[in-house]
Amino acid sequence: MPDAVYRRDGDLYVPTQWAGGPWSTQTQHGGPVNALLASAMVEAAEETGFEPARITIDLLGPVPMKPLRLERTYARRGRRHAVVLATLLDDDRAVARATGVLFRPNEGLEASWEHEDAPLPPPDGLESTPLMHKAYQKHAPPGFHWSLEVRIVPGPLAAAWIRTPLELIEGERMQPILHAAAVSDLTYGLAARTMLKRGFTPADRKRVMLINTDTNLFFERAPVGEWFGFRHEIVADRRGIGLAEVTQFDERGRYGRALQVTIAQAPEARPSG
Repeated sequence: MPDAVYRRDGDLYVPTQWAGGPWSTQTQHGGPVNALLASAMVEAAEETGFEPARITIDLLGPVPMKPLRLERTYARRGRRHAVVLATLLDDDRAVARATGVLFRPNEGLEASWEHEDAPLPPPDGLESTPLMHKAYQKHAPPGFHWSLEVRIVPGPLAAAWIRTPLELIEGERMQPILHAAAVSDLTYGLAARTMLKRGFTPADRKRVMLINTDTNLFFERAPVGEWFGFRHEIVADRRGIGLAEVTQFDERGRYGRALQVTIAQAPEARPSG
């Protein structure tokens, strides 16, 4: 397979096999969709000289393995603050949307509020572990999930590093913020896998799979490098509706957070009688 998720054809992004998801050969993985929409925010940042502070991505339904068009506009473009809207379209049908909040940085202003976080142990030398449980690996179709490398952090933290060697667009270098957006689709999945792998939460046959329809990214600064660390903060659900949150690191330290709302992937309860 090629080493990129999409190739350009005019104004279309044509998915390669790497764009696929683990549930169907007909739909794309959320990670590449995140990165494609985040690329619209990076383009706006280059136009304005601002920096992305928040990117919210909403999946409006299964994203088909078809050529897609990306549209971008400004809801606001001021001197210090911009709001960017991006839409991913299958013909004229919107399949995913994103909102980006960008701010102009003040290079001469010192930090006035600090929240210290010790950096995670670096990924070098840590053992790689499969993201997907062995029971799923044999049945999952090829796609973005096959490219992911995970290294779980030892010690008292529920944390792991993740990376993908893929480029987003064939022939184009992928910026770290787009890599970070792509792997952040795994906010719930990696947090849950890490907690189970490390025994921080017991395996339970009644525990159901949660799926996300959004990803919310918060940046204190632009991430760097190719490895992105996720430290679990919360995975919880009530009545089938849940929340997953991680603090995110690169090898320089904390750069932001990712948050997802989730829904239980289980049959709905039926009333008796």
